[in-house]
Amino acid sequence: MNARIWICAICILIVSLTVTAVSFAANEKAEDKPGAETVANGPKEIPPGWEKIVFIHYKKAPGKPQGTPGKPKPPKDADCYGFLARGVKWNDDDLPLTIEIDGTNDYGVTPDEVAKQFSLGTKEWDQYTNTSLFGTPVLVNGSVNEDEPDTHNMVVFGDLSYPGAIAVTIVWGYFGGPPSTRKIIEFDMIFDQVDFAWGICEDGSEDFMDIQNIATHELGHAVGLDDLYETACAEVTMYGYSTEGEIKKRDIEADDITGLKSLYDK
Repeated sequence: MNARIWICAICILIVSLTVTAVSFAANEKAEDKPGAETVANGPKEIPPGWEKIVFIHYKKAPGKPQGTPGKPKPPKDADCYGFLARGVKWNDDDLPLTIEIDGTNDYGVTPDEVAKQFSLGTKEWDQYTNTSLFGTPVLVNGSVNEDEPDTHNMVVFGDLSYPGAIAVTIVWGYFGGPPSTRKIIEFDMIFDQVDFAWGICEDGSEDFMDIQNIATHELGHAVGLDDLYETACAEVTMYGYSTEGEIKKRDIEADDITGLKSLYDK
């Protein structure tokens, strides 16, 4: 089996050509990380060759990680959207997607309300494409398997080891080879409730992370859109940084819509 793992933090792509499961902090390089752990292939309905990309959503820029190339700053009229793994997306037969949410959290937001905030995020993306991307989120008691795909698109609140990380989205799929064989097969999300408080912002002045704001951004990764870090793109939903009280990512912008349509409009 030839599985690869990609970790994106300011578009960091760390690739392992063997079957490994590795977690890297934002300033670590693959060659500095000892003792990669071998991972078996996932459930038997998932064939060999899967890969994963990890998107790390920071509160603020942690600085350019060592050993990674920087992106050139685009002109202000540049398109503010990007794709993961050469435009990989979901196959039509796998849509609409079911999101399973364990909404248990330490901040008094009920699981039903968490699911509602995600539903608002899914509807925001769905309204701008003629492909039905998401079904109604389902509440479950569950956890995220960070080592291999397990056929569940799972969302949980937990603890992240990346300093300054608000949330992480893991996108699983087949990202290499001929275009006809590339596809997303699963996503998982972890919202950090140890270093950040969560709630539903009313006027943008609150000192906690808005669930819908962050969920809408992370759902963009789930359907195949990349992070953006150029200041010229700071107003789009897929801009890679957020902060407490922010709600502007709830509504996707023209560039987000263009990227979405280029993937899914028929």
